[in-house]
Amino acid sequence: MSGAVKVQTVFYQQKTKKAKVSFVKSKLAVDDRWVIRGLMALYQKQTAEEQAARQTTEHNKFGFTAYDADFLTGMAKLLNEQRTLSQKQMTVVRSKIVKYAGQLVEIAIHKGE
Repeated sequence: MSGAVKVQTVFYQQKTKKAKVSFVKSKLAVDDRWVIRGLMALYQKQTAEEQAARQTTEHNKFGFTAYDADFLTGMAKLLNEQRTLSQKQMTVVRSKIVKYAGQLVEIAIHKGE
């Protein structure tokens, strides 16, 4: 079983949303790939206008808070351009992205449907 399939299996074995959120938070805390994928998944949920303005304008239950929108949108755009973040940028993104674990669980669940 590949690593991605194993993680997906463990994710879906979690019985409750709370358990899934806890699982995602644990992965975000230690794995840069999870941080990057989470950042990009949330960025893709932003409207084109939000991405361009680096602000939260739509209240659609997905995306960054108004406080985080400028920074996290900037980091997502940087990833699109350079494919990498510095260690300092990764540390800050990690500290912010953990609070979005619930949204990331919802994105994953709906993606699997």
